[in-house]
Amino acid sequence: MGINARLLYSPEVRGWNRYTINLISELSQLDVALYLYTDRPIDPFYLSKLRPGSFQIRQSKPMNYFVWQEFWLGKNCIQDGVDVFHSPYHYGLPRGGRYKKILTLHDAIDQNFYSPAQSIFTRWSPFALKIYYNQWIARQRANLFITVSQFSKNDLINAFSLEDKKIRVIYEAADSVFHLATSANEPSKAISNHLIAAKYVLYVGGLERRKNLPFLIDAFSSAQLKDTDLVIVGAGSSAHLPTSDSRIKFLGFVSDPDLAALYSRAQCFVLPSLYEGFGLPLCEAMACGCPTLAAQSSCLPEILGSGGESFPLTEKSRLIELLKKIASDSGFRESLRERARERSKHFSWKNTASETLSAYQSLLN
Repeated sequence: MGINARLLYSPEVRGWNRYTINLISELSQLDVALYLYTDRPIDPFYLSKLRPGSFQIRQSKPMNYFVWQEFWLGKNCIQDGVDVFHSPYHYGLPRGGRYKKILTLHDAIDQNFYSPAQSIFTRWSPFALKIYYNQWIARQRANLFITVSQFSKNDLINAFSLEDKKIRVIYEAADSVFHLATSANEPSKAISNHLIAAKYVLYVGGLERRKNLPFLIDAFSSAQLKDTDLVIVGAGSSAHLPTSDSRIKFLGFVSDPDLAALYSRAQCFVLPSLYEGFGLPLCEAMACGCPTLAAQSSCLPEILGSGGESFPLTEKSRLIELLKKIASDSGFRESLRERARERSKHFSWKNTASETLSAYQSLLN
């Protein structure tokens, strides 16, 4: 099996890289011969997660990306005799060859969420044209698509007129570090330096506008929770957010062990997003047994299931009510912890890899 691994050069684990390395790691346990193709060195952090002897790295010399994808990649796949090539990103499928090609499309956020004025594909800069072309050509070459929720599948069909029968829904999962988390986990000194209150509401994710953080900040302020902070974990600019409240703590990027400790100790985790393709922080929070609240939007009810409580985005009263109840009712809080742990059992990277391998085999058969 060939895998496009070119984004695994950065040790910062986010989004597509988290999906890619967890999938490869579990596939490496299934006696699948893996060829990892890249034009840059793979970071040792990722290599440490793979079973020794289960993979071979094919790294090109530095070259133009288009040349790498259109010529070097396809040529090396043929030389290695791969029967299936999988790109876990929205682009990066080589041309030519008789091997089957699989593309993971995590969502259709740019096409189906942003307005024409916001979409990069309507600005037609050279950068936008390059992205558009690479994603378009990958969709034309794919024999099969994988996506991460039924919601995303429906969105992809609407956005790109893809055939229903060519799309497999395979859920993501939380990393193992979150399943191991307990209330005994101690955050690092770097986290302690932020002077977080003993009681806090937690948000994890990006800071872009679709994450809908003003809604959460307003609800938190209105709830007037005594001696409680709102802790916001995630990279990005907070310039568009109300930040005058000293109880709001922006932590930026946080390592997984620290993040597990934060989930485990939080009064609750809240995901107020307007649009998500999967909502991986929901899985992380539930795996840690953190009381979990999610907006009634996009895929979030699908992933949350019975693992927590949801709230509408039409007005804030339901979220305010839930924040107050969690803070004041220990029995309700503990019931949410149990519901979260139970729901988290539905998601595992082992299942993700097994279902992905089944998708590979379906093409070969």
